[in-house]
Order: sequence, then C-alpha cells, then structure tokens
Amino acid sequence: MEVPTPPPNPSSTVDVNPPYGNIVAAAKASLNFSTRNIPGTNDGSVGCAAAASVIFRRATGLNLAPPTKIELSTITVYDKLSRDTTNWRKRTDWRQAQPGDIICTKRKAKAGHVGVVSDTKSADGSFTVISNSSSGFRGSSRGSIQPNYTVKKWQEIASRNPTETAAFEYIGPFKNV
Repeated sequence: MEVPTPPPNPSSTVDVNPPYGNIVAAAKASLNFSTRNIPGTNDGSVGCAAAASVIFRRATGLNLAPPTKIELSTITVYDKLSRDTTNWRKRTDWRQAQPGDIICTKRKAKAGHVGVVSDTKSADGSFTVISNSSSGFRGSSRGSIQPNYTVKKWQEIASRNPTETAAFEYIGPFKNV
C-alpha cells in the first residue's frame, strides 16, 4: 500500500516542502490530513497508528513499524519500537516526552493510542500531542490529524494501560531521498 502524502497545510508556519528530517515539522504539516480513506482505519475512527506512520514516513522516508508502511495497531507500534533499541530510545516515564517523540499506549482491554509530541506548549504547560482524532476535535473533521492531546492529558490514555505506555525518541538514520 502506498503511503498517502498529506497536502501542505497553508495555515502552518512550518516549511512543508518537504518536512524531511524533522518529525515535529512533518506532524505540523500533516494537520487536518484525513485518515478516513486509509484502508483498515474504519473510516478514520481507528487511525492513530496510521497517522503516526504517515507522519514518521514523511519525516524520515522510513516505515514506523517495518516492514509495514501504514501500521494500524498500537500493539505493533509499541512492541516494535520497544524492541528496536538501535533506532529508538524508550522513555519509560512518558511524562518526560520531548518534541519529536512518538508517545504510545499499547492496546490492552481498552483502546490504546499513539501520537507525535509537538514543540508547541499548551495552556497546561506541557507539549501538545498530534494524533488522529477519531471523533473530531474542537470542530475538526472526524478521522483527521489534530493537536488533540497534551503530554499531561495523555494520562487519560495511559490509565488504560499504565505499564505499557512510553515515549520513544527516534535515534536512527533518515533515508536519503
């Protein structure tokens, strides 16, 4: 499956042509990108791993959870990033997440979630998290990439599976394009 390329976001102040080499810039450039047409996302309602895959591939030229181009499972994202210590540094205290980190809560009895930590500070003093919004966020379209959490508010997600929530810092290479 070919990875969809998000259109440039005209409201973004980030250079989006391309945001290669910068995960935060790729996340910001992907705001409002629809995940509704990505197969397996149930019309965007379960598109968080797909959104993170699109953002990561756009920034690095690589797959988030190889060999799959578009990953659909928070279980797979969490497990693969946890095991790949060559390319990922796991922050077991996810509250210490930094811009560009992939923050992930693995699915267990309840749904997990995954997003990209932005460099924008929120009103609560923590960084915003950009992820798929399954139901629309503050009037946004359902099934679209939005700045819909903060690191502090991630506690709502982490409480679903506190022992398998982490932030992952990418320390690997970027593909030459």
